[in-house]
Amino acid sequence: MTAHADLAYALARLQARLGARPSDAHWRDLEAAQTTTQALSVTRQGPLTHWLDGVAQADEAAALEQRLRQRWAREVATVAGWLPPRWRAAVHLQGRLAPWPLAAEDTASDDGADRLADWAAAWPRALPADAATGVPWRAAAEQLCPRLRGDTVGRPARSGAAERALVRLFRGHAGTAVPAFAYLALAALDLERLRGALVARAMFETETEAA
Repeated sequence: MTAHADLAYALARLQARLGARPSDAHWRDLEAAQTTTQALSVTRQGPLTHWLDGVAQADEAAALEQRLRQRWAREVATVAGWLPPRWRAAVHLQGRLAPWPLAAEDTASDDGADRLADWAAAWPRALPADAATGVPWRAAAEQLCPRLRGDTVGRPARSGAAERALVRLFRGHAGTAVPAFAYLALAALDLERLRGALVARAMFETETEAA
């Protein structure tokens, strides 16, 4: 399938983002870090460094959470800006599933289920009128939040299967806007994992200092 002319720029940028995702070795280096300072240093030296815009070395857990959420919002806005205007509502709606993906534990609660239902109801309205039928527009969101497809349990915190499915989705629909949704889901998984590595260490250090 040939990329539509008005998607060519976005698809090139998204492909570059996909190619810059961290390797298993990068994750091992990060997760071997003993302190927040070490984890931040490893992150700044690798492919996840762009997520640390605005993060200060001395930030505690709450500040780290806030900075990463702000960085996520900017990433969603960036991806939306690459695409033609008719796709931007759907991109921003996809962005609402993270951070941290709404697939996590709180989707099992009544409030989480209601939010997922609201998201699912809004999705068809967010797609542009010319969105082709038969294209898996929602598949990336369903990998991120399995309850959207009717699963009774959420996605594991680390799901290699979800990542592989999202990469296949990205590559298999390169002539459409699907790669934007697949990339955002992959980015959400990366940011969720990075957040876990940084915030867990920051919280432990705060508790240790208070003891």
